[in-house]
Amino acid sequence: MSPKYTSLEDGQVIVTDEPRPDLDALARWERDDSPASAEPTGIVPSSPGPVAGEVNTNPETGGQPPLTSTTAGFSDPASIISAEEAQRRATAAAAEGANGAGDDGSAQASSDEPERPALNGSTEDWTAFAKHPSIALDIEDGAGRDAIVAAYIEKFAPSGNASGADWKAYADKHGVSVDEKDGRDKIRAAVVEAGWAKA
Repeated sequence: MSPKYTSLEDGQVIVTDEPRPDLDALARWERDDSPASAEPTGIVPSSPGPVAGEVNTNPETGGQPPLTSTTAGFSDPASIISAEEAQRRATAAAAEGANGAGDDGSAQASSDEPERPALNGSTEDWTAFAKHPSIALDIEDGAGRDAIVAAYIEKFAPSGNASGADWKAYADKHGVSVDEKDGRDKIRAAVVEAGWAKA
């Protein structure tokens, strides 16, 4: 006979060869003298199914297997994209900001500034340019080309005492050929002569 003691507090079980008077004396231990049932020995055969359940192969919510699937989250297998394409789309979407997406749902990359019309461009071209969110010139409705160009120069041309490097960058951006070693005054004069700044 092998007595089995079970703790009434936490369910701990102790099986001994002989009775234990120290445990018999404690009220929290319950003694069972019935013959022990034969415990299965050896390896228990594994279940044929996965431990965590069946794999979710639904193309919209799962994959094959779901955690590493390249098809997870795509309802149409034809819309699966490569990691490089996903990165390109994410970069384009970040650059796009609040400008919205294209008709096909893909992000359209937009530059920060639209192409600027030439000084002698049409009033319509200058008006469209002035209304672009990155330009946002403060002009009145129906303003003429000269007024729009003046507003552009007022907003974007460097101040008269700006550094030679600032004037050089502005000149380069506007197609005015200058050399930085010419100095600020010469560069500024060339930009004014080209019509992209006021004297």
